[in-house]
Amino acid sequence: MALFKKGDSFNDLVEKLKNPARFGPGELTEIVAETVSHPEANARKLAFMMSSTHPRIREAGIRYVTESAPKDAMDVAIQAMAAVDGAARAELARTILQLDRTELLRTANMLFNGSSLPLRATILEIASLDREWRDWFGVMKQALRTTESTLRRAGARLVRRHVQDLNASTVLRELLHDEDDGVRSEAIQAFCDYPIAEIVEPFFARLPVEAPVDQTRMIQALARLSSKPNSNIEQYLFPVLADDDPEARRLAVRLISSMPQPEQVLRKFLINCRGLASWLRERAVKSLLEMANALCEPLLRLMQDDDEDVRVSAMSLASKIDDERILGPVMGIFCSKADWWIRSLAADILANFPRDEVLELLLPYLHDVDMRFSIVSALARMNRPETTAHLLECLNDQARSIRDIAIDGLAKRASQDVMDALVRVVRADPDTALRAKAFEVLRGFGSAAAARLKSLEVELQAHADQEEASKRAASVQGLQLEMANPSLNRRD
Repeated sequence: MALFKKGDSFNDLVEKLKNPARFGPGELTEIVAETVSHPEANARKLAFMMSSTHPRIREAGIRYVTESAPKDAMDVAIQAMAAVDGAARAELARTILQLDRTELLRTANMLFNGSSLPLRATILEIASLDREWRDWFGVMKQALRTTESTLRRAGARLVRRHVQDLNASTVLRELLHDEDDGVRSEAIQAFCDYPIAEIVEPFFARLPVEAPVDQTRMIQALARLSSKPNSNIEQYLFPVLADDDPEARRLAVRLISSMPQPEQVLRKFLINCRGLASWLRERAVKSLLEMANALCEPLLRLMQDDDEDVRVSAMSLASKIDDERILGPVMGIFCSKADWWIRSLAADILANFPRDEVLELLLPYLHDVDMRFSIVSALARMNRPETTAHLLECLNDQARSIRDIAIDGLAKRASQDVMDALVRVVRADPDTALRAKAFEVLRGFGSAAAARLKSLEVELQAHADQEEASKRAASVQGLQLEMANPSLNRRD
């Protein structure tokens, strides 16, 4: 039995079109025809047909609206789109884009200047589906000038799609410092997708304050950009390494380690350091050292650089790395014909690796005039039986500096031989400060040296008492001589 009856009211017909699944094709055709010809029908009342899920109803609705109300058709269609969601909304948007373009752009601009937020959002959605995006550029910029966050973010999202266009790129660069996180994030992501030289400075300014996910994207973008000629990333990167903000310095080092050619960047940095004030240089180097292990490979290559200053600077940085890969290059520098001070720096680094081959390399230079202090310093840091024996011999060296470093090196070696040697230093070293240092080292051995310390304290006290008695005796003797020879005290 048919559900459609001739003579249904307009509202009845509308209700049936909103639920078309109940009707067969023939019945639906009759209902559509009856509805669009009804005296109460008009474009706005039948606008719902344009967004129907049923293609026959949708086509009939579009035809009715455009033919019966051509002047209002675009406005009605956009209003209809604003009232639906999901697939119907997208379908209606594509339909609208097929209508008269001049009228579409005129109506869209008019509606976007209105007060209805849903309609303005609908206009931006239509724009997002149009391949001729430049026709909507004015609307996009208007969206960015509003105070509505949702519109501004949608506008930024649309402009972001076209970052490779010069005009869009210019607008997006202005948004890199926008107060709205969502708007700013769209601009940042645009240039992360297509980095250009102009974003280097604003990216460095924004890096410390952005969310971690955006920081990672920005670092990756800058790293890609660094491989392009004339990107000039270094002129912004190097000052950041000495920035007051530790987070900015950390991010700068992360960037270096992410670059496709970190070796070249590090080399430029090491050369650039020559012109920095010492405190700035130290802060920048300290920043690098926080991630030095990630830079090990480029530092190893720079230790073979043609420029001696670069080699030395790279070796200095590498000295802070607990990585055995540096051992070979440093041993090579130590055995080279480099100046003694460079080889001394190498010896200091080698002391970090107290193994047989290192000891065999260092010991032949123990009595070298230029290298002796550096070698003894290295041995002092290598806690091995062989080095202990050499340090004990150094306690008798004529040079105070050698004896001093030897005492330091023995401070954690509480053997009988070491304690006996330090007792001799306390008793006989010509330098008062070194005698006191040796005594404190013995005190640091705790119970192991307790008996020696007690005996030594008695001995030292007795010696001090004897010296004091000698001074008093000398003083009394001088007074008696004066009394026994009064003629010597006469004054003219």
